[in-house]
Amino acid sequence: MPTVVRKTRETIMEVRRDILHAVSWQVRSSVWRPPTDVYETGDALIVRMEIAGMRDEDFEVSVENYTLYILGSR
Repeated sequence: MPTVVRKTRETIMEVRRDILHAVSWQVRSSVWRPPTDVYETGDALIVRMEIAGMRDEDFEVSVENYTLYILGSR
């Protein structure tokens, strides 16, 4: 009996891992999050994103409820 329980538990954990991997892959692929540096100077908060092939006009920047949004598409 212990062998069956252990094998069942291993199977459940394997299925769970596969499902979580599939879901996390879809979430990661739907939103692009480029490398970003954020730092503070004496009078400003600097957000720096280097994105090849895009211009300043390709972005929409806004602040709502103390949250910074940077949106853009290629």
